Amino acid sequence: MVVTDGKGCTWREEIEILEEEGVLVTLPEDMTIELSDEVSIEGVINVDPSTVTQITWYPPYGLDRTDSLVVLASPGIAVLYTLTVQDERGCIGIDSITIVVHDPDIFIPTVFSPYNDDGINDRFTIFGETRGLVQIDRFEVFSRWGERLYSAENFQPNDPNIGWDGTRAGHKLNPGVYVYYAQLRLTDGRIKTLKGEVILIE
Repeated sequence: MVVTDGKGCTWREEIEILEEEGVLVTLPEDMTIELSDEVSIEGVINVDPSTVTQITWYPPYGLDRTDSLVVLASPGIAVLYTLTVQDERGCIGIDSITIVVHDPDIFIPTVFSPYNDDGINDRFTIFGETRGLVQIDRFEVFSRWGERLYSAENFQPNDPNIGWDGTRAGHKLNPGVYVYYAQLRLTDGRIKTLKGEVILIE
């Protein structure tokens, strides 16, 4: 600061003007969770919580609440959550976190051998993680010409007693390529559709 009086005398003095600290919000690093998992997310702030006038999480999807620094999140799909905090001075701090949701792993064989009497891989069925998966709504097998050969509904994966045994009306079919179609119901209500080919060998 420089001051000059009426006689032209000058006085100088350095004055440090401190910038008022705003609101700083810090969220954890982005994370990946399994479908149906619930995770706690905590926002850390650099101001006295008693001076905070507003806390908002967006979007509210999958959250147990939106007005707290600590929330429980259980989203069914990947989501970017944004936390906004405002204090009594009107200062605002914002941070975001992305949660990626991993669907249950599903395995559908590409080859099966129902006729060799070895007790292994005798039925063509669906395998997978049960966490995050409610059930298999529909599982169908067709010939290359669209004839339906097998159908099953509302069952759990990994059941060796459920699946196509390579026959039609009790008669063994020739080795070859067949087509499957499946609908899986996930815990978040989504229906996942899978389709592909399987090779029947002797």
